[in-house]
Amino acid sequence: MEIKVSVEDTGKLVRLEVDKSHTIGEVVEQILEGLGLPRDRAYILTIGNLRYGPDSYSLTVADLGVKDGGRLKLISEIVKPTPTILDEKVYSYIVDHGGVVSISKMSDELGIPLRELNKSLKRLIASGRLEKTEDIVSLPEVQKIETFMPEPELGLRPPYVEKRRIDRRRYLKYAGLTAAAAVTIAGAYGFYEYTRPTIPTPTPVLTPLPTTPIPTPTRLVRLNVAATGTTGEALLRMKEGFDRDNPGMEAMITTIPQSELFEKLMIELVNHTGAYDVIMIKDAMLSTMTSYLDSLDGLCTADDKQDFLPQSIDLCKDPNGELKGIPVTVYVHGLYCRMDLFRDPMEKDKFKRMYGYDLERPYLWGHFRDLAEFFTRPPEIWGFVVTGARNASVSQFLDWLYQAGGDIFDKNGNIILNEEPGVKALGFMVSLVKVSPLEALSMDQAAADDCFLAGRAAMLYGWPLLVRNAKYHLAGKFEVVPLPEGVMKGASITGFMLSLPSDSKHKEEAKTFIKYMTSLDMQREMAKLEMIGCRRSLLKSPDMLKENPWLDVFMDSVLNFGKGRPKVPYIEQVMEIIGHYINSALSLEMTPKHALDRAADDIRKMIERSQ
Repeated sequence: MEIKVSVEDTGKLVRLEVDKSHTIGEVVEQILEGLGLPRDRAYILTIGNLRYGPDSYSLTVADLGVKDGGRLKLISEIVKPTPTILDEKVYSYIVDHGGVVSISKMSDELGIPLRELNKSLKRLIASGRLEKTEDIVSLPEVQKIETFMPEPELGLRPPYVEKRRIDRRRYLKYAGLTAAAAVTIAGAYGFYEYTRPTIPTPTPVLTPLPTTPIPTPTRLVRLNVAATGTTGEALLRMKEGFDRDNPGMEAMITTIPQSELFEKLMIELVNHTGAYDVIMIKDAMLSTMTSYLDSLDGLCTADDKQDFLPQSIDLCKDPNGELKGIPVTVYVHGLYCRMDLFRDPMEKDKFKRMYGYDLERPYLWGHFRDLAEFFTRPPEIWGFVVTGARNASVSQFLDWLYQAGGDIFDKNGNIILNEEPGVKALGFMVSLVKVSPLEALSMDQAAADDCFLAGRAAMLYGWPLLVRNAKYHLAGKFEVVPLPEGVMKGASITGFMLSLPSDSKHKEEAKTFIKYMTSLDMQREMAKLEMIGCRRSLLKSPDMLKENPWLDVFMDSVLNFGKGRPKVPYIEQVMEIIGHYINSALSLEMTPKHALDRAADDIRKMIERSQ
């Protein structure tokens, strides 16, 4: 199909031949290359009043709903981040090496995680101190430059994905030229044909050849896989191994932003498009999607079921107890503590004088609240970080709800969210707002993580993935400990699974992919990315625990008191409602009791409408 893009910076109209699977990033990159546009700014593709900037580059042409002949506009905004001390370190390293560097080696030698190194390079490029061309970063004065490609890293595009992106962009480059460029190439080709010398045609000599049977080419099955988030990035990292170990198959993995995953997958499932052979879904999505998924009970052997954490298997069962996915990873909060503060003799003495007991990691709610209050010294540091953004607030609240002995529904499906345990949990959460940063009500988990990593918080509820960055930013200064107890121990667990859509066009190959990506070897690869897999044989092995001592804390939470979300068809909408009213309570617009009463009423009405 052809699309037209009006480029504001040049006043030109570009025509591109694209496929619906091409991403916004690929379209923008092709225009930048073709017109030689500067790289020191952010480019935004617009359709009417809708804007798609760099954070939306993974969306496809199909996602935008653009039709053949559709017209879009490309605008730009200058972005010049201020280089940091870290940037100076990176810049000096590149100068010292003459502008030709290995990213992985630079990461090792400077002791900087690849994720942080990549951010630094982007800032240096945007500020004009480094010069970037296609897949090349160099100092302006250095003539000899080499292509570099970062090693796989969480949050980064792995090298084989970058290669695929470049290949697809080259397709765009030749299939989607502007009209003027096409004429130029056609003219150049015609000139060559016209001026080349005439070569005499030799008399052919016919030599009989032995008859050799022509082998039938192997049919290549391309599996379309939908994935999301850091778990999806882990699949991308392991895709190359799957393609290599399974001749005749190629995994085509599409990553979808987690905020858009449910809606986009439901559109494909409800319309029976067969767009995906394998989908990565969150446990909360399963109850709504189950009728569109095949059972995988036969794919999970008895040995597998013994090896997988029982909680991870339970997350993959629908309301009828049927296994509709194979677990990939589980998520549970741990309490991250700034142990350099906890161990400081002056802090210990001061705390003992103020509260009458020793300063140590918190075991109970009361102790936790005392510590959060003690370490709150605005604006330099806060005791804790309440995450007020809607999805993040629900994740925190559920931990406290379960620790208070509460739940959203009882065993008979009656709403009990607004009973005493729920009110107590939300009241406790509200009490922590005063020991959290002023911007806490708008903070999601990523913003809260950054706050802790920057040294602005003494404690944080965080996912296992935070360990990797904390090892760099707070080396030797933090520990992960179990969540404090309320009337009981409790933790909300969630996770991702791989599922098989009933409309998959390649079901047997899809099962092979699922089996491969949930195997013990692949789980071991995920552990290298600080992700919690689901197999006991790996997670409880002495070698793994020695290498990742934090793992035992998360595993104890999952195995001993971890609890998944209710298995009801409308759980996604339920969480939206709860998140809305949690925010009302955190902002003091409602009391905890009033907020949960309203939430219960709205949930009840929503259920009645759905029936």
